[in-house]
Amino acid sequence: MKIILLICLILSGCKGDLNKPVKALSDQELTDILSRYKIEIIAPGEVCETDFLESLPVKFNGIHQGEYQRAAIVKAALLNDDNDILWTLRGGYGTAKVVEILYDDQDFLLKMRQKKTVPKVIGYCDITALQLFLSQEFNWQTIHGPVFREIKHKRKQHNFSVIKRFLDGIKQIKFVGLQPLNQAANATQVISGKLTGGNLAIIQTSIGTRWEIQTKDKILFLEDCHEKPWRIDRMLHHLKSSKLLDQVKAIIIGNLCDNSDYMQETLRDFAKKLLIPIYSIDVFGHGIYNYPMIYNSDVEIASENGIKFLKQSNL
Repeated sequence: MKIILLICLILSGCKGDLNKPVKALSDQELTDILSRYKIEIIAPGEVCETDFLESLPVKFNGIHQGEYQRAAIVKAALLNDDNDILWTLRGGYGTAKVVEILYDDQDFLLKMRQKKTVPKVIGYCDITALQLFLSQEFNWQTIHGPVFREIKHKRKQHNFSVIKRFLDGIKQIKFVGLQPLNQAANATQVISGKLTGGNLAIIQTSIGTRWEIQTKDKILFLEDCHEKPWRIDRMLHHLKSSKLLDQVKAIIIGNLCDNSDYMQETLRDFAKKLLIPIYSIDVFGHGIYNYPMIYNSDVEIASENGIKFLKQSNL
């Protein structure tokens, strides 16, 4: 039987309500979030429609075909201390190429290390490459969450409502209903560590690069979409054979856009071969729910009334 997923958002000085529903943003709330913060939209990946941006109070320097042009825009946006939020327009193939270019600019890297103010960087999917770069090289707390073009999709606007609460000062985010996928997950009472992860295919792509994911003592979250179960299995085993899972504290698998028995069997078969606690939960990824997973946040996995939960703190 599928357990109903609940989200607990604990505001500073305020007790969270496990049963409080997360609603879509109203037009006024949307205007509020866009007007109260200095937001720059960046597009390190592929081209997509941008006409809807013209009526919104956000900065946007356009979409460029070449990765060197895209990298130049990303560099300028990251170094601009006026930006409160850098919101990626979409995921988009090509972000990994941009990250490689960023690594080649030593002057840019030096300026990044000297920055006194850090913007919130939001995105997912191929943006995982940029998230790993920023979280690992500079220890930023970047946000795996909805890309900006999804703000026009009513069926996904509740994700922006959670982002708004985070920007307004949430100190903890708690997801209830982790599903253990192996015996280690059932047996383990409490796990704590820093959070990292993202899109599984991009994490696999990172292997052997300068931005290879750093997994030691981390809690690893994974999501993907449009991948067959056998491809998911192959990617997971590549991570395992590359020794990247040897010192992981736990793995959390989010939405994979496939709820078939074949996919569930694939995940459980992989999980039972490892001593690492492995869980699943449908609150992040390409599905309807894509709530914030904060890189470098302090994470605890524990139980409450017999139900496993994931809590992110020190946001």
